[in-house]
Amino acid sequence: MTNRHSNTEQTKHINFVSNEKIVSVQPALSGKCLASNGKCGEKNVSCNETFGPEWTYNGKCCSGRPCCKFLKAPCVPETCPNGFKLLSNQTSSANCYSTSSGQRLVSWHEAFVRTLNPDNSRKDVDREFVLYADIINETNSWLIEQSLNLCLNPQRCRQLFNQKNEPFISDTLMSSINGYIYGNLPDFPVYEGEKVAFYAMGLNLGLHVFGVQGQSFTFKHKRTHGVVFGIAWFEGLYMTARNPGRWLIFCKVNYHFNHGMAAFVNVMPRPGILPSLTIRRTRRYFIALEEIVWDYRPSGRVLARVGKGSTERSRIEERFFTSDGAIGGRFVKAVFIEYTDESFKKRKKRCKDDKHLGILGPPVRVEVGEKLEIILFNKASRPYSFNPFGLAFTKDNEGAFYKNDRNSSDVSGAAAMPGQHRRYIFTVPWDYGPTKEDPQCITETYQSFVDYARDQYSGLIGPLLICKPGTLNARGRQHGVNKEFFLMLMNWFEQGSWYFNQSISLAMLNAINGRVFGNIGGFDMCVGDRVSWHVLGFGERFDYQNPVFEGNNIQYDGRMVDHVTVFPGTSQTVFMIPDNPGNFMFSFLKKLL
Repeated sequence: MTNRHSNTEQTKHINFVSNEKIVSVQPALSGKCLASNGKCGEKNVSCNETFGPEWTYNGKCCSGRPCCKFLKAPCVPETCPNGFKLLSNQTSSANCYSTSSGQRLVSWHEAFVRTLNPDNSRKDVDREFVLYADIINETNSWLIEQSLNLCLNPQRCRQLFNQKNEPFISDTLMSSINGYIYGNLPDFPVYEGEKVAFYAMGLNLGLHVFGVQGQSFTFKHKRTHGVVFGIAWFEGLYMTARNPGRWLIFCKVNYHFNHGMAAFVNVMPRPGILPSLTIRRTRRYFIALEEIVWDYRPSGRVLARVGKGSTERSRIEERFFTSDGAIGGRFVKAVFIEYTDESFKKRKKRCKDDKHLGILGPPVRVEVGEKLEIILFNKASRPYSFNPFGLAFTKDNEGAFYKNDRNSSDVSGAAAMPGQHRRYIFTVPWDYGPTKEDPQCITETYQSFVDYARDQYSGLIGPLLICKPGTLNARGRQHGVNKEFFLMLMNWFEQGSWYFNQSISLAMLNAINGRVFGNIGGFDMCVGDRVSWHVLGFGERFDYQNPVFEGNNIQYDGRMVDHVTVFPGTSQTVFMIPDNPGNFMFSFLKKLL
C-alpha cells in the first residue's frame, strides 16, 4: 500500500463494501491547504518534498485551495498537476485539462470547484468506506432451501425450520457488518492522520449505534462517539484517524454486539503527519471499583404513579412488593466511587447537587487540549477496567478487551485485577472536542469494558463531559451553568450481570440512574437557573427512551422542545431555563417504570 503523501506518484485507495476490491487512482488535487510561507505545518517540510514541484508557485505552497492570498483563487501551479495536461497550442498551466473523465474535458479550474476528482473520488477525504450494518434473517431468503443443505445436519435443520422453532429462527438472525460477523470482515485500512468517510446504512432490522474505539466521529457537523442509523437510513460519518493500532468498530447496542456486530479499523503509523498536542493541563481522578448491595427502590414504596393505575402496573408492583418470592429490588453491583487522593482512604463526598446521580460513577470533565489521568483501584472480586468513549488514547491505555491479532486467540486490554492499581492516560485533541455546532460541553460516557454488556449490567457506568477550552471553572464545573443534572436511562437486565447468582431473582428493571418507581431525587432548581441536562442511553435493542420534561421546555438542537430521544450508546446535552415553578414528573413517550 502506497503512502499518498510520500512522493509525486501518489495513490489513493478506496475500499468497497467487501473490503476485497481495492482500486488505485491518481488524485488530481491534494485537497490540503498549507501556510503560504512555503512550509508544511510545524515540521517545516517543503511543498516540494510533500506534494512535488507542481504544487509550488514562487516558492509558496499551492495545494488545490486558494490559500496563497497574494494570488487570485484558485492558485495556479507552475506545471500541470498529476492527471492533467496542456491541450495543443496552450501555454498556461491554468489551462490544464483532464482527459480521464471520458470524452468530456475537465479544466483544472473546474476540477478545483468540483467536489469530486475526475476519477469520481472525493477531494476532501483520504479514505472512503461503506458500512452496511444489518440483522439479516436468513429464513426470509429466497435461497433458504439451499442454505439448509449446508447445515451440519440438514434433515434436522429443515425440521426445525418447518416447525418455526424459535431458537433455530433466532440463530439464523445474523448481526452483520457488510455480511460478516464476529470480526471476520477484512480490516478497514487507514493511515494515521487520514480523513476517513464512512457511508453507513441499514436496510432490514434494528437500530444500530456505531462507534470506533479510540476515535471520534463528526456527524451532521457535531462531534460524537456513537452514531445512530437504522432501517432505510443512510448517513455519512467522518473521522481523522489517530493512534496506530487495530481498533474495534462495533454496534453499541448490547444484543447486536454480543451477536457479532463488530469489525476492525487498522490505523497504520505515519509519524509526523498530525501536529503534536500541546497539553494545557492535566486533570486527575482517583476512582475505585467497589461491590455493594444496590436497592432500586430504597423507600420501599411507589413514589411516582401516573393516572388511575392499570392491570399491568398492578402486576408489576405485585411482582416487586407483595407476591411470594417478590423481587424486592436489591441486587449486588459493582460501582465507580471517587476518592480524594491516591491513598484511597477517604471517599470524595457527594454534595447536594450530586444526590441525583444514583448508581452512576462520578462525572468526569475535561477540556480540549488537556490530558485526563485516571488512577483506578480495583476493590472488587473480578477484573474490571476504565474505558471512555470520545477520547483519544493509545492501545496501552485501552480498557476494552478483544482480539487485536486476527491470527491469535489471545485477548488483550488494560484491566485492573482485584486489589490492583492502574493508571490510564487519555487526551482530547481538537478534533475530538465540541464543534461550533455543539454546546460548550458534549456528553459521552465511560464504563468498564472487560465484557461490554455484562460490565454495564453489573453497574460500572459513568458520565463524561468533553468541553471547549475555558468552559470549566476552578471547581471543574461549567461557567454560566447553575445546575448540572445527569439522566441515565436503561433497562437493567439482571441476568446479564456478573453478580446474577448472588442476587435475589431474575428481573428486568427500567430505571433512571438505577432507581425505579420515583425513588430518584435531587433534581432541584430555581426559576431562572441555567440548567444543563446530560442524558445517557444504555442497554438493549428496545431501549430507546424519550424522556419528557414536563412543566418546562428544553433547548435542543436550536429548538425549544419538551423531550429528547436517546438510544443505547448515545447521549445528548440539552439546556433549560425554568420559568414555571412547581413539582413536575419525567414522563416517557415509551414506557419506563
